[in-house]
Amino acid sequence: MSIWFKDTETYDGARSAARSGMYASLGFAAMLLIGLAVLFTNNNAMMGVAALDPAAQMVAIALVCGELAVALFAAWRFYLGKGLVAGSAALLIFIVEIAMKIFAGPFVGILWYLVYLAIFLGLINGIRGAIALRQMGDAVEVGETFQ
Repeated sequence: MSIWFKDTETYDGARSAARSGMYASLGFAAMLLIGLAVLFTNNNAMMGVAALDPAAQMVAIALVCGELAVALFAAWRFYLGKGLVAGSAALLIFIVEIAMKIFAGPFVGILWYLVYLAIFLGLINGIRGAIALRQMGDAVEVGETFQ
């Protein structure tokens, strides 16, 4: 179909869609690492918000580390060709995270919104690929054995 919505009718297309989900999850993890670096330094002036007290900073770091673990787990599951549940959880966390950034923070530039869109579409593709691979099962791999 296109680069944004992979064709999941074939095995190769479904694997490609799942691979897109893996790359999107890794991109989301990279965004979380940038946020984690800002939280560790407690330099929130660059984001336009007040500095956090130490207890709130530790809670925020723990939450971001949890999000990072989910994103990396989803990337691993997409790499295996699975990832329906983990990818859905990562997509939900991504939507909540981006909604909070858009509605609570200052305008950060159009480039970040394009990155958000690319990661969103990549996660959607990963979930589509995982669904297609689940429906195909191992029949494709068994069929290739006897050709």
